Amino acid sequence: MFDLPEEAQARVRHELFAGETLRWVEKAEPQLKEMQMRSMCVVAVFLVVFSIIWIAGATRLKLPRFTTPEDFFVLFGLPFLLLGVGILISLGLKCCWMKKTLYVITNYRALIIGRDVRSFYRNNLKKITRCGNRDGRGNVYFSTERYKGKHGSQLRRIGFMNIANSRDVELLLNRLEDMNCGTNPLSTPRLSPKKLTRVQQALQSGETLLWAAMAAPFTGILSLWPISAFGTVFLSCSLLGLYQTLHPICKAPTHSHISIVVVVWSSFFVLLGIGIFCLPVLQYFFLRKRIYAITNFRALVIDRTVDSYYRDDLAPITRKCRFRGRGDVIFAVDTETEEGVKVTFPVGFIGISNPREVESLLVRLETIQH
Repeated sequence: MFDLPEEAQARVRHELFAGETLRWVEKAEPQLKEMQMRSMCVVAVFLVVFSIIWIAGATRLKLPRFTTPEDFFVLFGLPFLLLGVGILISLGLKCCWMKKTLYVITNYRALIIGRDVRSFYRNNLKKITRCGNRDGRGNVYFSTERYKGKHGSQLRRIGFMNIANSRDVELLLNRLEDMNCGTNPLSTPRLSPKKLTRVQQALQSGETLLWAAMAAPFTGILSLWPISAFGTVFLSCSLLGLYQTLHPICKAPTHSHISIVVVVWSSFFVLLGIGIFCLPVLQYFFLRKRIYAITNFRALVIDRTVDSYYRDDLAPITRKCRFRGRGDVIFAVDTETEEGVKVTFPVGFIGISNPREVESLLVRLETIQH
């Protein structure tokens, strides 16, 4: 299969739907410029250097004995050091994943298969742009996405980077076919009678329920584990610093300016650590009552409100794989305006048990006939 290792061939075969035909596949050749990681590297190096200078200044290049409040200033540099090292490690892992990324074109869609699986169907393709060299190697851009940059909401081009036969790939993208609409339900929805009644009340006349499931809050908050880990370290260091600052003051009350400053700073970092640590808890309570559903006409996210996403609302579908076959299916983008700046955020089904089958239902949504 297109001269690929057996592991890569198995990944491609696993992604094909019934009736889908493979037309082209190539392994990605990542470039630092294309991955837009240079700014993250600069931030990570700055955090590491800043924390080392902080720790060296707080300890005066000596091993701290933690007998005076000033000795505990060293603890406030540790979270920034761990954050910087964590960013560098994550960038290294991202490079490893980029080397395993595959570019695929079938008769129905273009795929970017990496850690996540991104699908671009015919209706998702924007203006196709090819930037190539005389030898045929180049980039083929076929979609865009918005992200929040330093100048507000910005557009980023998406496509196949540094491929060998860019002209032929452009022709294949122009010949993508539309997927047939309509399909059968996946299975009987495993919902409580109360939840199922709520879904049925949201259905319109002529709609057929194809799939429904509850959001998995534990799976959703697992994506926030780096924030929880950083918050735990941050909170522990802050609590230890605050305790060691208050302990000698309570024993022998003094009101030096240095002691007051240390207490105020320690209290601020404690409150900040509590806020970071509680983010996953808030996410859990936010997700535990959410219901996901798909009908023959639309995708539904039922919470306090009922959000509907029809066929024309669908963006390029991204499927994120998690543990035990679970995953996320991101299929739309919502836009809000904050202080005059447009901010976009992804919308989808989080932590569902059959993400690949759910994606096949989404791409076959029917168009409502008026």
